[in-house]
Amino acid sequence: MRRFGCVLFAVMCILYLLACRPEFNGSRTGNDHELIMDFRILNKEDSQQFDLQGGDTIHAEIEVDSGTLAVTIGRGDEEPIYENNEITADTVFDLTISEGGTYTVRVSGSEAKGGVRFSVIAPESIFQPSRQSRKRHQFSTHNIKRGAMWIMRLPFV
Repeated sequence: MRRFGCVLFAVMCILYLLACRPEFNGSRTGNDHELIMDFRILNKEDSQQFDLQGGDTIHAEIEVDSGTLAVTIGRGDEEPIYENNEITADTVFDLTISEGGTYTVRVSGSEAKGGVRFSVIAPESIFQPSRQSRKRHQFSTHNIKRGAMWIMRLPFV
């Protein structure tokens, strides 16, 4: 009888451990302008809210190595502006927002491995580079020239 109890306990422990699957193993970063998730396993739903203006664009990059992802983007209780419940391959798309408001990006996975990146792009940043980005470009060009000159001085054997 005691042996039967031990075997029953062992079987119940094994079944319990097999039934437990991790919900999330990876990294997540989210703020007002982007949501970045890289995961080895995703078995739950996650969401991020963005306060958007009319004309803003949501740029999405979805990478699926295995499993299935579902993505929904919408404002409040309204009809979603984007919904796909069976993403099994890498996907890239842009959504231009017609009406401002608080939009929610929802990502859920089933045995999913991969990553997602949603970035908000304001219309003015698409057409005109900022002063800071121009400075960065000039600075990096200067560094490339200095680096090339340094490489030219290396003795080649």
